[in-house]
Amino acid sequence: MLGEMEADYNRGHFDRKAPLDRLQQAGRPELSRLFNLLIRCWPGLRQGWRGHILSCFFLWSVFLTHSLSVCERGEFYQLLLGMDPACFDAEVMRHTNRTARCAFPWVFRLDGRYLELRDRLVETFRSLRQAHGLARFGLRLRFAALLLRQFAQPMERSDAGVVA
Repeated sequence: MLGEMEADYNRGHFDRKAPLDRLQQAGRPELSRLFNLLIRCWPGLRQGWRGHILSCFFLWSVFLTHSLSVCERGEFYQLLLGMDPACFDAEVMRHTNRTARCAFPWVFRLDGRYLELRDRLVETFRSLRQAHGLARFGLRLRFAALLLRQFAQPMERSDAGVVA
């Protein structure tokens, strides 16, 4: 009985604290498999504008879900691990970008501008979670505009895009 009550509490606590985590855990393996399958079955997909769009969308979606997940768990990183969540997120993004150079023809330039937009997205996301009414609508518009601006950030060619 006590175990069931504890499980119910933990499930309810989990649902309130990290709704993006459920989406991220459910979608990430399938998304990775889909892109791997597309790249293997359609070699031309890595070249030209298709390769650029594929690289941009995949990396942007991975970076975005990670940044928002770190935002939701900021206290965990800060209090329990003693890490600055923003620094941790930026380092994971840099590492992922380096690894992505082996698979994708384009990677994001993770300079100050990209990370600045990430910080603004995270702050807007935090505000959005607390807002109500008309303020919430305005924050949703701001969030959407920031998403588009971040998606359109410059990318640079990687070795994976070079055809021999």
